[in-house]
Amino acid sequence: MEKVTIESIIANLERSVEDSNPISPVRWVESAIRVNTLLGSFDEELIKAEVAYRRIVLSHVSEGDNNATAEAKAKVTEEYIKYRTMELRKKQLNEFILLAKKRSTIENI
Repeated sequence: MEKVTIESIIANLERSVEDSNPISPVRWVESAIRVNTLLGSFDEELIKAEVAYRRIVLSHVSEGDNNATAEAKAKVTEEYIKYRTMELRKKQLNEFILLAKKRSTIENI
């Protein structure tokens, strides 16, 4: 059995949209529930990514850079890119959950 992930749930819905297949209200709400259930481990990874980025900032500060310079230097690292990407994805996932809940209450669109 294939492991269910947030990405696989979203990809499945994307395929349905791309193929113009209707998505039932039940499928919307079930998808939202699954994504919401899996957000805990996503949040843990997001925290780890933020800590990795913040460590780089602190490293630059401890080397004598002021906060603004340390932030600027840290923002060009892979750690920052990963952190920001995850942060933005979290916002998208929260919006998906809200929209899926709303869509599940609408009978026919």
